[in-house]
Amino acid sequence: EDSTAVLSGFRITNGYSTECCGGGLFVDESSPTINRCLINNNTASSEGGGGYFKKSNSRITNCVFNGNNTTSGAGAGIMIKDYSNVTVLNSSFIKLFIH
Repeated sequence: EDSTAVLSGFRITNGYSTECCGGGLFVDESSPTINRCLINNNTASSEGGGGYFKKSNSRITNCVFNGNNTTSGAGAGIMIKDYSNVTVLNSSFIKLFIH
């Protein structure tokens, strides 16, 4: 998907990734626009509790990442890696935890 794929107005809550990454969002080789979303209380076992972006040029606007965490690793809010250029505008990251 490219930037014409839009996720808008959604609530993504209590997601859990046991394999690796992206408890709330897992974006790999895709570049969606994510707008006006609440990404809340998601957990990843490794990286990117709220969201994981790999080889992505996504645009995140007016979103709230709240209470997301990882059980080991990094990126409790979001993890951006491997040739990514993710833009985050007017968004909040609240109560993020790495256990």
